[in-house]
Amino acid sequence: MTRFDSEAIAVRAKAKGYTSKDRKKDMEAFLATGVHPEVERVRKAQQDIIPPLPERSTQRPHVLLDITINKQPRGRMVIELYDDIAPVAVQHFKNRCSEGASDTFKGTAIHRLVKDMGAFGGKSSSYREGVHMKRYSELRHSEEGLASISLQGDEFCITLGRALMMDETHQVVGRLCAGRELLPLLNSMQSDLNDIPLHRIRVARCGFTNADGTLEDFDEAGAASGGNRKESAEEGAARAKLEAAKARESVRQALQAGLQEASGSKRKQPEGGAAAGGGGRPAGTKKGMLDSMLGELSSSEEEEEDEAK
Repeated sequence: MTRFDSEAIAVRAKAKGYTSKDRKKDMEAFLATGVHPEVERVRKAQQDIIPPLPERSTQRPHVLLDITINKQPRGRMVIELYDDIAPVAVQHFKNRCSEGASDTFKGTAIHRLVKDMGAFGGKSSSYREGVHMKRYSELRHSEEGLASISLQGDEFCITLGRALMMDETHQVVGRLCAGRELLPLLNSMQSDLNDIPLHRIRVARCGFTNADGTLEDFDEAGAASGGNRKESAEEGAARAKLEAAKARESVRQALQAGLQEASGSKRKQPEGGAAAGGGGRPAGTKKGMLDSMLGELSSSEEEEEDEAK
């Protein structure tokens, strides 16, 4: 028991008539068992305080999980992700929802079903351990239809009921906004004594989508972030052209800034120096060099445009 716990108990004691005799008795129990009764009462009281889930927002990112049972399509889960509350855990969940990822959820099984608690999936032989997620106490396993990721990142869970005990091992990352009809189906399915489903339940497809789950190629970061959408040749050419233009402009600004800085340094030299003796390069030469460099950049840009045509 820490000093903070002791002080907190003392404060509560004054308010609730917790006497020194009670405190002594609880301390004896703590020394004998390692568990302080009053600390446990405080902890349980805190567990009963459950923050409300965030309001629905179509502006948050959404992902989809297409579920099959015995190779038959059974429905699509669309999950709203709380990236504004649990950004680290949500990013990991999003990464694994990408079809192009090496450790994607696609093709993985629901390997564990616990009635009224959760459906666990996402185990992958290619998953590399070592991830340790930060916990966000604002999000708890307070109801069915919540999506969470294990703190090691190796599995996800869709809650099938209130499961506050999972707060210690998993982090809530979102909530189902479509496909909730699958929850009673999963909750009614049989499993063996080790909670392994007797039917083959798999994630046939996963990826980024919109709030309605109607788009299968929607990804605010495009194909570069590993979404489902494949970039067309025209889009690739347009993107490459834009990136090249940005690179040229960066070089242009760097050259201009560097030459201006060099010119300023020359002007600050004392009289009688190299500049006064005529050894310095005329300002017109610097300007001419800048125009020459920038002209070459512009020429290369025009040549690229002519080739594209």
